[in-house]
Amino acid sequence: MVSAGVCAVLAGLFPVGLLAEMDSIGTLLAFTVVCAGVLVLRRKAPNAQRKFRVPFGPLIPVAGVIMCLGLMASLSIGTWLRLIGWLVVGAAYYKYRSRGNSNAASSHALATDLFTELPGGMEKSQRP
Repeated sequence: MVSAGVCAVLAGLFPVGLLAEMDSIGTLLAFTVVCAGVLVLRRKAPNAQRKFRVPFGPLIPVAGVIMCLGLMASLSIGTWLRLIGWLVVGAAYYKYRSRGNSNAASSHALATDLFTELPGGMEKSQRP
């Protein structure tokens, strides 16, 4: 209900084209990060157990990054500026919320241990 209410208010206050561009650039950025993440994880933890496989090796993630960035490049500079603004607001909010009441440092240490201490980023008991 809250999400529907926020969407209704936004649709009433802003032009639908503007909201569509913001939705598009946000979704394309998320897809770009996912495709890049697949490439990074394949490089950093090649022996990690995977619940799914990406067909055609690195070709699909590379093509995904290129196509998403190409589509993002076609959006207006105003959309890019609003995206950067939202990213800055989101990062500031995350930093504010994580200060003092987060275990981010221990999570970062755990992630670092997983990818540096053991080859392949997996515990010995998890290796195939």
